[in-house]
Amino acid sequence: MESIRRLFGRFGITEIGVCPFSAFENELLHCRAKSRVPQGAKSILVFLMSYLQPSYTGPRNLAKYAVAPDYHRVAARLAAEVLPALEALYPEEQFALFADNSPIPEVRAACAAGLGVLGVNGLVINPVYGS
Repeated sequence: MESIRRLFGRFGITEIGVCPFSAFENELLHCRAKSRVPQGAKSILVFLMSYLQPSYTGPRNLAKYAVAPDYHRVAARLAAEVLPALEALYPEEQFALFADNSPIPEVRAACAAGLGVLGVNGLVINPVYGS
């Protein structure tokens, strides 16, 4: 896990956890992305990213999360760089990255991976990022 933490750390991602795929394999959500789950999946690697972009300092009349780049695009760029690096670290394994369009119940998986607790609002409450 430490090599994975270092890898994601290069992209500024520090909130990472893992949980067993078996805890969710019978509860996968029905969506087109379900076909991308690797055959024989063993683990779910979950990471959190902040909406807050401290580098943006210009004037705005929008919420902080609204001036950030769309996280789906950020996740796609991350996937293009991280997935090959993960495959190089673990050549015997298969990886797939999901962001929202996921068959995995992401909030519950994040909680199971130790990244926070389930809030009354239905979201993960993480000690670093909040909900």
